[in-house]
Amino acid sequence: MKKTLFYALALLAFFSACQDNSSSVLDLQNEISSSADGSSIPRKLEFPSSSSRPPVVYDEDPKFACSDSTRIFGEITDARDGHVYKTVKIGDQVWMASNLRTTHLNDSVIIPMGSVPGGSRTEPYRYAPNNNEANVSAFGYLYNWPAMMNGGNSSASNPSMVQGICPKGWHVPSMAEWTQLVEYCANHNELSCDGDPLHIAKALSSNHDWRQSPNTCAVGNNAVTNNFTGFNAVPAGHYDGSDFTWTDTHWTHPTMGDLAQFWSASATSENAAHWTGMSFQDPIISGYSSLPFNGYSTYKSYAFSVRCVRD
Repeated sequence: MKKTLFYALALLAFFSACQDNSSSVLDLQNEISSSADGSSIPRKLEFPSSSSRPPVVYDEDPKFACSDSTRIFGEITDARDGHVYKTVKIGDQVWMASNLRTTHLNDSVIIPMGSVPGGSRTEPYRYAPNNNEANVSAFGYLYNWPAMMNGGNSSASNPSMVQGICPKGWHVPSMAEWTQLVEYCANHNELSCDGDPLHIAKALSSNHDWRQSPNTCAVGNNAVTNNFTGFNAVPAGHYDGSDFTWTDTHWTHPTMGDLAQFWSASATSENAAHWTGMSFQDPIISGYSSLPFNGYSTYKSYAFSVRCVRD
């Protein structure tokens, strides 16, 4: 009788944990200018004016996986350092549902901490969000493009086939893989805000830590309704080679709490690469104001968050 009661309570707890019914970005304007020799140079990023809980995650083994009609949650352990990462299956892809926070390029090589100010388009560096190591456990590290790629070559393929600094069995996503994720969300009405297929940022963004916004369907507007996909993009911000802030027409503000930005494995030039992300004040994913989805490009010396995709 006691054993029967134990299993009944365990089953009830399991299904209760799966009830994460949060409902369902940023057209970051990273313009490209031309240098004197005619080559494309990304400008410094400029942006237009304009009591929650994270999803429950269970082991990736199917007999323990927590799932519903659109998502399957799991977790993996990085053998290099023992860090545990949440995972989520969205469509045909399995993504990490938390930002990478490894300190290793491989089993023995440590990624050096970058100096502030300072940066490199060729040497690997990592940075703590808002230059505070206490933020790493929740937001992960920010990595420049050379650190993320770990010597790998740029890839536009799907899958990218670039392991980079991801754990074994995982890889850094190409722009084509980000496109697959965005188009999956855009094609599922339940993942859009107000039925607009462009308004999918809330469904991919965490339901905590965002600055508030009055803009309809913005990530920071009633953020408790975010994260229907379980992707859980947190606003770790970025490092731009000088500081961790961004400037609007009327103010300068820390990027942490305002922006979630992610590298891709797809370079656009010797010095720049594609990225995408979300902003507290916008309902769209960066670069997704219309099809095709291309994201944006900026210097490889910038430091963004990194998400890995399962091979």
